[in-house]
Amino acid sequence: MTNPYGSDTPDNPYASSNNPGQYPGSAGGLNPAQQPGGTTGQPYGAFPNAEANNQLQGGQTAGAGIRLGALIIDGLLVGIVSFLISMLLLGGDFMTAIRAAQNGSDNAAGAIPSWKLVLDSILGVVIWFAYRVGMETGAEGTLGKKILGLKVIGEDGGKLPAGRAFIRNVWYLIAALPSTFASIAQIAIMIVLGVTLSRDPRHQHQPDKWAKALVVRK
Repeated sequence: MTNPYGSDTPDNPYASSNNPGQYPGSAGGLNPAQQPGGTTGQPYGAFPNAEANNQLQGGQTAGAGIRLGALIIDGLLVGIVSFLISMLLLGGDFMTAIRAAQNGSDNAAGAIPSWKLVLDSILGVVIWFAYRVGMETGAEGTLGKKILGLKVIGEDGGKLPAGRAFIRNVWYLIAALPSTFASIAQIAIMIVLGVTLSRDPRHQHQPDKWAKALVVRK
């Protein structure tokens, strides 16, 4: 009986060749699934958001240490601005309180009206929060991050929208609470977040995950 597959003839698509690894109709005789990067018609080509996925490889996400360094730089920069604003708001009363303390007056503590102290505290939080959200939305990161070569992006590789930048930084609003409690709470939260992101494969703490954000090296 005649072999329906014939022998090694040009008309036989299944004929053998000198290279057993070759596939008919493929470039260089390679299996399309083995061609680097895939080819036209390759059902297993590049994954969606390949650029964003590549940013997560090779240790590109930023760890706890460098992110803490960026936070310290931001704190110093914003602290200078906040101090200047405080001097404008409290300058006269502050000097009065100093003079009263030098003279041994019992009224030194009350020289600064309480409403000014509250307003100064709120302004400090607002400035810090607006700085972080604004810079992450418009410039992909604060000045501290830029100095250390970091940027904040979405998990899809794009810029972080304002709403998600707000979510990512909302925990800083704890600073608006009464000072003693706020200081303790902020330190505790920062420790927890630092430990969390250092253990996470993509170096995300919980607010990062809520906002679907990543901090990566440029």
